[in-house]
Amino acid sequence: MSKKKVFSLNGPTEHIARDRLIRELPFNFNPINNIAFIDAPTDYILLAKLTQKTNEIIAVINALNAAMDNFYERVDAAIEQYTIDEVNSLLASGAITLSIAYDEETKDLKFSLATAKKGG
Repeated sequence: MSKKKVFSLNGPTEHIARDRLIRELPFNFNPINNIAFIDAPTDYILLAKLTQKTNEIIAVINALNAAMDNFYERVDAAIEQYTIDEVNSLLASGAITLSIAYDEETKDLKFSLATAKKGG
């Protein structure tokens, strides 16, 4: 028996990263229906406008979440590339050395980085 996923207007019911999209309100109001020919807007028209504005806000929040995800992916890639470049330049300059040891018994390779000793 599968557990039905529950949504609320406050966001996902589980961890925030699990489902980042907020669903729009399931109301489809047509403001032309139930128009009262008076100067004041009817409750129906006000509710239709409120629902439309709420759905616009939800769309903006979802777009912001997508933009932030894209931003974090680019930052992660830039940090990864910076780290690779920095370690390679330190290895090339001799500031750090890479040692590799093979353990016959466990058949493991052990890598270690060591800084060069100052003052010789």
